[in-house]
Amino acid sequence: RPVRVEVDEAQLERAVVGMRVMAPNAIRPLEELLPFLYPGVRVSYGKIQSILVQAEEQAKAFNAKADLSPIKNSALDEMFSQGDPVLAGVDLASGYLFSLQLREGRSGEDWAEVLGEAKAQGLDLSVVVKDAAKGIEAGVGQVFPEAEQRDDCFHVLYEMNKMRRRL
Repeated sequence: RPVRVEVDEAQLERAVVGMRVMAPNAIRPLEELLPFLYPGVRVSYGKIQSILVQAEEQAKAFNAKADLSPIKNSALDEMFSQGDPVLAGVDLASGYLFSLQLREGRSGEDWAEVLGEAKAQGLDLSVVVKDAAKGIEAGVGQVFPEAEQRDDCFHVLYEMNKMRRRL
């Protein structure tokens, strides 16, 4: 028995944002997937991009108001997007991603700026788990000088296994 689904603007926006977030798709694949989800519905590249930009702006505004004061223990690390560093902070108790910023560098000053913004939202770290990156160490030292800095086990094991294979 056929089911009829009406696609209003809100439904379309939820579908586009959901597909972008849950299965990180570029805009072109989203444009191609929508007619499969909603037969007869075609949405332009520009419309999809507009929906995503609006969602990103709303998320940024929401995140800027988040109370970070409950976060005491975090993990900090860097990842790279198309060669550029992205500085990330995660609450160890909840897994909440409290910071994710694309930066030009990953120096102590970069980390201090990112952590300073989070501190302005109430972040007050007691413990930081990190790798041996000097930029993270310096940034944490500037913004949270009393925080205990612990090196993670992953990178130690990774380096030890490289040495073991070499030996």
